[in-house]
Amino acid sequence: MRSGWVQLILRLFLLWLWVASEPAPASTSAIETVTGAHTRVAWLQDQGDGTDTLARGTSLMVMGIDSRDGRGERPLLPSVAGYRKPLLTPDGRRVVFSIQRPETIFVVDWEGGLPTALTKGLAVAVWAEPKTGKTWVYAVRKPDPEDEDRFSEIVRFPIDRPEAEELVWNKTAVNKDNFQLSRDGKTACSTLPWPSIGRMTLPNRSSQVYAKGCWPSMAPDDSRLAWVFDGSHRNLTMFPADGGEPWRVAVDRAKGIDGFEVYHPRWTNHPGYLVITGPYKIAAGPNAIRGGGAGVEVYLGKFSADMTVVVEWVQVSRNQKADFFPDAWIAGGERISLRSDRIGPGKDRSGGKSMLPEAIAIEGTLLEMSDIPDPSAILPYRNAFAVYRYRVVSSDASQGIAVGVGKEILVAHWVIRDGKKLSGFPRSSGRVYRMTIEDMALHPEWESERLIRDMDAWDLPLYVDVSG
Repeated sequence: MRSGWVQLILRLFLLWLWVASEPAPASTSAIETVTGAHTRVAWLQDQGDGTDTLARGTSLMVMGIDSRDGRGERPLLPSVAGYRKPLLTPDGRRVVFSIQRPETIFVVDWEGGLPTALTKGLAVAVWAEPKTGKTWVYAVRKPDPEDEDRFSEIVRFPIDRPEAEELVWNKTAVNKDNFQLSRDGKTACSTLPWPSIGRMTLPNRSSQVYAKGCWPSMAPDDSRLAWVFDGSHRNLTMFPADGGEPWRVAVDRAKGIDGFEVYHPRWTNHPGYLVITGPYKIAAGPNAIRGGGAGVEVYLGKFSADMTVVVEWVQVSRNQKADFFPDAWIAGGERISLRSDRIGPGKDRSGGKSMLPEAIAIEGTLLEMSDIPDPSAILPYRNAFAVYRYRVVSSDASQGIAVGVGKEILVAHWVIRDGKKLSGFPRSSGRVYRMTIEDMALHPEWESERLIRDMDAWDLPLYVDVSG
């Protein structure tokens, strides 16, 4: 094992000497117009065909950008390899990354140099003790032989003393995306395993499932606010720690993403900011994520003070490659805390749009349909909605509630249940259909289901057909 590490490190060092002579790219001051502070972002870049969105291949590079060094995007490690999940240390000075075969964790200085091999496993988080500043690396161990994304334990170790490791969790299996900690290190969120999303009380005490879905994340302060990524790959659902009602935050509205699917959502070290990748436009069955593509870039977004909307975005990367798995460090983020009594939209979960408080019957002319895939193409999902676009012809206002006649709306229909296609779909374009609909926002229990939406009309209200 050690001889393999030595050879890998030597190859990385020789290639670094070559990359260090490359000319510096343009200024990156636009990032600070959003964050207002020194910012660093690290991510993976696919040097192959741009479809390795889950980072399972060997054609990846670790990239980085610093808002103040004037060098623009640059390789932090010059070699192409099977990297996994670069993570910035809480002081922003180093990057922890993993090699997948064999599963090994490394650390490298932001400014470059020779990487240091730490220990075996895959790194999933880096955390610093608030009082001492001591930095710990958290890693998954013991992979499931039948599921490469599932592991049976999490350990942690000091970044400068990897031999002094401690068991963090082995009460449930976990998935390697995403695991994030509260500032005090006593709570984390993770998949327990997929599709169950839960908060964990550490070390190794208890867990509570709060949703089903993927890509959970926890605010890096002590608010315990956590999210789950929805099945349409366009929204986060926020879950407050007090068990109050969750709310939805759209993350597909950045200029350049324009309502297409996004992926790899992750809180930064500052509770007011997140990073994602997108847009995913290339169809790969029903899941555009699998299509990847050179147009996939890294974006950084700023939440509103009440955490109900992303108020500002900046595109971090601009290149001809596909960019995945970002992590960001914002100077001073470790000192910022959310006010639990001021976050959340109160009783209005609609972001300012009126919601239907109950089901109503409408008639609508079908204008556009999303494709319905073969059930095998959406695995591991077994249920799916397909979104259709209608123009409202009539609306039942007997209860004083109506959807405007002549308005265009989106309606999600169940088209796959329990791995089987449902009859009655696809429908006929131009035909008038009668259905009973409710506001989709009233059904958080369905947010983890696959939602297939091929159209770009992201600004239209989304309803769900509850006729059956």
